[in-house]
Amino acid sequence: MNHPFRSATTRLLLLLVIICNNVIAQPVPQTDTTSLFKGMNWRNVGPNRGGRSLGIAGSSKRKLEYYFGAVGGGLWKTTDGGLNWKPVTDAQITSSSVGAVAVSES
Repeated sequence: MNHPFRSATTRLLLLLVIICNNVIAQPVPQTDTTSLFKGMNWRNVGPNRGGRSLGIAGSSKRKLEYYFGAVGGGLWKTTDGGLNWKPVTDAQITSSSVGAVAVSES
């Protein structure tokens, strides 16, 4: 038993496939954009995913110990070469950023 709706829908879909198959995108003309960017300079607009840092220091006597000063998170310390970091200054300093780090050799 034929249903007229099914055959009309099938014909319409077949017609759409044929039409869409024959449509070709128009080529985009190639333009020289070097003059548009000539006056621009590259710059970092960070912070990067890990955040920004301003200071890091280590000790020549303790090869795996480092201190890291973060712009948004105080002073951090590692004793395993950077695998694990622990905060040193939580609730101890009033400034949220550390600009320089120095480590005593003793």
